[in-house]
Amino acid sequence: MDELIPRAASEQLRESVSDFRVVVVNGPRQAGKTTLLELFQQEFGGTYRSLDEVEQLRAAKADPTTYARAGSRPLIIDEVQRGGDELILAIKREVDRDRAPGQFVLSGSTRFLTVPTLSESLAGRAVFIDLWPFSMSERTGGGCDFIRRVFRAPAEVVGERSEWRRDDYLDVLCRGGFPEALRVSTETSRHRWYTGYVKTIVARDIGEFAEVHHASALPRLLGLIAARSGSTFLQADIARSLGVTGDTVRTYTSYFETVFLVSLVPAWSTNMTSRLTKTPKVFLTDTGLAAHLLRVTPGALREPGHRAPGAWWRRSSSPN
Repeated sequence: MDELIPRAASEQLRESVSDFRVVVVNGPRQAGKTTLLELFQQEFGGTYRSLDEVEQLRAAKADPTTYARAGSRPLIIDEVQRGGDELILAIKREVDRDRAPGQFVLSGSTRFLTVPTLSESLAGRAVFIDLWPFSMSERTGGGCDFIRRVFRAPAEVVGERSEWRRDDYLDVLCRGGFPEALRVSTETSRHRWYTGYVKTIVARDIGEFAEVHHASALPRLLGLIAARSGSTFLQADIARSLGVTGDTVRTYTSYFETVFLVSLVPAWSTNMTSRLTKTPKVFLTDTGLAAHLLRVTPGALREPGHRAPGAWWRRSSSPN
């Protein structure tokens, strides 16, 4: 895993910077945003800063206007949500003063423009690129057009034979797509990595934008969602299992959505009204994280009738 894997989002980033004033690269922590931005700067120039660095964060909060004005363009600010409202407002003022494209490339490990403490939306000024953990197409070097092929030319797909066997699929499901988790050599090391990852997200990232009254319920809720991944999101059932209110489950689930760990997928129907009113399905956004939370291994998943692989595969095979 030492060689860099090309990301599908790279071309989107290049095109967007040439057309828009602000480009926001969103995605879960450790999905590869920093690497993507550093490679972009090496190719196209500009100034790179990370607000995970204490001195940079201090400077951004002390004088956000100067911080947004200084440096060559594009100004690349990693983990920009940590700078808060005032930095976002300073960026807004800069791009309203100069409407040239390619001024700012921002990244965040939260959907930071939906966070209540960040009031300014940059609406009409920014475009968004989501960077998820590695998709199967990126890991295998395949194309990202499988769904398009299925609908446009199904005859091209039917009958294709794969060299992969069931054990191969179960292995990639349990490994997930986070670059750091893929580098480790043992299941024990991967378990330690995911344990630290969840603690960081709960204690730091969510704690930065939300006041959590039932902190112990957060990892338990994430585990219940992992067990129900691919199933209908039954808020009342989950609330009873946790011993909290339905409102708490809804609020905490929205926090997990904000940090890209959970995705609620609207129900499918050819009827638009039904699609909007039916109960959505809930997914963890990384199968390796789901395997960690449920403490399952490829060996456990080989047992006939295990329900997890089908639901997880729908997540891991989706393109970035």
